[in-house]
Amino acid sequence: MSTGAGAAVFGNPAQSVAWLANKLSEFGITIKKGEFVMSGSLVSAVKVESGSLSTAMFDRLGRVFALFE
Repeated sequence: MSTGAGAAVFGNPAQSVAWLANKLSEFGITIKKGEFVMSGSLVSAVKVESGSLSTAMFDRLGRVFALFE
């Protein structure tokens, strides 16, 4: 359905997290140790319906499957 690359998020996914940390600091908010932070999506959202099977392939990591019931 689509292909994405980490470099598509500010050139590097870590850059988007750094941007977030800097923006939050303007409001006196910090990212705390252990908090989960997503760097952003590399692809567009896709509508799924009951019975759909989705597969994602990650370079050097492998595949993951999800069955939507």
